[in-house]
Amino acid sequence: MIVIITLFNKPKYIDDAFASVEAQTRRDFVWAVREDKGIDWRGRYPPAVFWNEQMEAAGMDDYCCWLSDDDLLLPNYVEDLAEFLDAHPEIMACYGGSQVETWNENGKVMDAEFLPHGGYRVFDKDWSPSCKIDGGQLMVRRSALEEIERPWVPEGTTADPNAHPITVQERYCDGLFANKLAVAFGIHPIERQVMVNRRTELSAHTRIVGQGAIVADWRK
Repeated sequence: MIVIITLFNKPKYIDDAFASVEAQTRRDFVWAVREDKGIDWRGRYPPAVFWNEQMEAAGMDDYCCWLSDDDLLLPNYVEDLAEFLDAHPEIMACYGGSQVETWNENGKVMDAEFLPHGGYRVFDKDWSPSCKIDGGQLMVRRSALEEIERPWVPEGTTADPNAHPITVQERYCDGLFANKLAVAFGIHPIERQVMVNRRTELSAHTRIVGQGAIVADWRK
């Protein structure tokens, strides 16, 4: 079974995200959607509360993937990624390509870039995925979580609900998760585009300026 986890924090774009899931050519998946507590992304770790819960609840044989609510899955997303994991039981995680588009309030402005940066290759301890792919490009075996340190608790976090959101344990960066997967197992490529990432005025670490976007990285 495949688990698709969709975050619902940007209602302006969610209908497109829903339609992209409904258009999948492979249908043996369950689909979970919840608003991520309505928390603004700007300057904070990407929404993760629901992702954490759903990954923990998934069966050990399940494959899990994450769709942000302003991004789109291409119809072949589930089919290509899941069939790769089906054919390679020794591989814990895989990813496909993504076209990055910049959108403003009037619609699409430009094609910004293509992910992965640097071309298709295996991410591992020598070539980390942070800033080269998006968390939405990944499909991960649930069993991987039993063999790596839990990815959503960066150093310096706290369980204090009154702390600044960037320090609260329930929020994590998908880049940290991907890095830990890469070091532990490697993340293998499907050399085909599987999704579209939309940078919008509501996206994490993204600011629309004129006809383009500025992306702020909290790690810098």
